[in-house]
Amino acid sequence: MAEAIVARDRSLTESLMEKDALMREIHHRVKNNLQIISSLLSMQQRALTDAPAKAALGDTRQRISALALIYRTLYQSEDIRHADAREFLTELVGQLVASEAARGPVVVSKVEADSLVVDPDKLAPLALWLVEAVTNAQK
Repeated sequence: MAEAIVARDRSLTESLMEKDALMREIHHRVKNNLQIISSLLSMQQRALTDAPAKAALGDTRQRISALALIYRTLYQSEDIRHADAREFLTELVGQLVASEAARGPVVVSKVEADSLVVDPDKLAPLALWLVEAVTNAQK
């Protein structure tokens, strides 16, 4: 009976590890697909001459890049079911500031946040809010 329990536990552990590996692969593929979309928008943005249209595509591209960062954060984290909000926020703010670096004066950013493990479902609204806040501050 003890051997059956050990075998079942081993089987469950292996199944969980396989599930985690598959989830990491899915997150990686979603991130890659979002980056491709962002690159296509960037190419289209460069082809435009209308300033408001260029700005609209740039804003959309930043939002998509923020969502891609969520998936990168998840597949690189130890536990794919949770992410550290401080690391995510620091990376996202750095990415947003760097994307505007060539367009104006040098901006230095600093994120002061406690390490907080967050459910990935809460990262998307947080990321989109942060994109808006940082973009508005930059403007």
